[in-house]
Amino acid sequence: MQKGSGITRDNLPKVIWINKHAGICCGFTIRVLPRRVGKKRYQIMKDGDSFGIDFALSEARKTIDRIINNNRFIIH
Repeated sequence: MQKGSGITRDNLPKVIWINKHAGICCGFTIRVLPRRVGKKRYQIMKDGDSFGIDFALSEARKTIDRIINNNRFIIH
């Protein structure tokens, strides 16, 4: 793994956090949605389109990876 390659050790895209509520991952925006303490939700967006909500950051990163590598949202 090259330093600064944008891929982490788990081979998922890296998130660069803009602030505590939003990050950028491969051109997608990941927003942390408010909820109760300890129950974060992550909304995936790009160009005003929503690609769903995941309940873990790693799941949001996996969703982005699937969209990029398979050019689709659902695994068949």
